[in-house]
Order: sequence, then structure tokens, then C-alpha cells
Amino acid sequence: MYNKEYKKIAKVFIIISMVLKAILIIPLVMGIITLKQIEKKYMTEEDKTLMGILNILFGSTIAGIFILVGKPIKDLSES
Repeated sequence: MYNKEYKKIAKVFIIISMVLKAILIIPLVMGIITLKQIEKKYMTEEDKTLMGILNILFGSTIAGIFILVGKPIKDLSES
């Protein structure tokens, strides 16, 4: 993932969502997959969009929005 603050906020909301929706299988699986993707040093734009949308649908809306809104560190340093 890109922005460290957004990454931390997204991880917190994903974990909260996983705990609250522990009975359902899909949010647990999506949470685990998303947490693994976020920990990668660099997420492709396609992975970021996919994980963000799937998180909005099946997990935490707030975490999905933070995943989608995060900008690459390169873009942040240029502006």
C-alpha cells in the first residue's frame, strides 16, 4: 500500500470489521486477503482498486475508501 497513515487506518477498520462479522465467511476471507495485499511493498493500481471495492462491498466501507483514496508516495513527494 502507499500512504502509511491510510494503511494504518485501513488495517484497523478491516480488523474491526473482521471481528464484528466473525460469523460470516466472506468478510473474514476478504479481510485476510486484503491485509496480505496491504503489507506488500508496492500494490499495483489494479490490486488497489480491486481490494478497495471488495472491501466496500464485503468488509468495511471506511477501510475500502481509505484503500481507494491512498496515493503513491512518489505522487505525494512530487506535489
